[in-house]
Amino acid sequence: MKRECLTIPAQLNEIYNRLNYSSKKILTALLTGKKFTIVELTILTEVPSVTSAIRYIREAGIPVADYWVYTEFSRHKVYFIHNAGK
Repeated sequence: MKRECLTIPAQLNEIYNRLNYSSKKILTALLTGKKFTIVELTILTEVPSVTSAIRYIREAGIPVADYWVYTEFSRHKVYFIHNAGK
């Protein structure tokens, strides 16, 4: 996957600066406006504990949305931020 350069919106700058390094990488990916699974975020950001980083982002006040995707033999969550990347 190609890494994208992203400017953090001014209103998120203070929250962004309080996050740890792993959470910043995950938030930067989610702010592109795309939807990601845990596996996709792990590969893209090289963060081993994506769910923990998402928890920290949510605790900081950024609403990360998710939904379940069910297949015949498994299920997984897809994470995204509404209106990100616009």
